[in-house]
Amino acid sequence: MTTFNIQSQSAGSIQNVGNDMTVNGGLHSAATFDAAGLQAALMQFAEELNEADMAPEHRFAALSNLAHASVETARPEPDRQSIGARITKAAEVLRDAGALASGGSALVQSLCRIAELLGPAGHALTGLLAVV
Repeated sequence: MTTFNIQSQSAGSIQNVGNDMTVNGGLHSAATFDAAGLQAALMQFAEELNEADMAPEHRFAALSNLAHASVETARPEPDRQSIGARITKAAEVLRDAGALASGGSALVQSLCRIAELLGPAGHALTGLLAVV
């Protein structure tokens, strides 16, 4: 017998089966995009950016990318990849400025929440945060 130690899983439907599994009627799952939740997280992040100690040019660059992400999030069918790319750029600016390391955990926690809300589109952001 083989034992698998699964640390975490994230999907619409996860089926862990020890032996045979018979499925009648199919497996059904749905994933939704919480645009309102993401907008709230982006606003929270903007507030934290405005309070963080950093050079004005870094704050402006990060807030500019954040504004683009916020506009995209407000569209009827937002492009999560575009949003993720903009937030990742903002995080890279903050990382390069040293703000993620020196700014306390609030910025990193907000970015983690945003990455979680973006799902797969937040993977690059998650990877960047893993090395902070």
